Amino acid sequence: MWVIYAFVLFLAAFLALVAGPDEPSVDHPSVSMTMTFVVMGLGTVFNALVNRRDPTSGLTPPIIKSLGIGLITVVLTFLATQLPTLQTGLRTTTLTPLEWLICAGLAALLPLVVELTKLVRRRRVPAAVPAGAERVVAPSRALTKAPG
Repeated sequence: MWVIYAFVLFLAAFLALVAGPDEPSVDHPSVSMTMTFVVMGLGTVFNALVNRRDPTSGLTPPIIKSLGIGLITVVLTFLATQLPTLQTGLRTTTLTPLEWLICAGLAALLPLVVELTKLVRRRRVPAAVPAGAERVVAPSRALTKAPG
């Protein structure tokens, strides 16, 4: 499953790179490279949120603490595209709100795939039938001989 998840994130980031509004460059900041950076950052945060429980949905409570931890990474990613010092060091550039929306949408492909695979796996596993209290505490279940 992890190979599939990695491939989905790769495709999302690659799409941002090749379909971005400018020519990618390693020599100077480009929107396409910055969008790829953002998709990888957001995709990793989204992956951490949905993969924290398996096979249960990662969107079930308690989720507030996980969202708070993920928010740190999102803020740092945002700052890497906004602060001139970080922009220079990371060769990023400022993104428009539409470009951020596109990045979030591409990054959201990964949690969508993860949650869908979890849903399929949950439906394949038969529901556990809880044992009745009478059977669990029945005297016939007691040990008749001491071990040893």
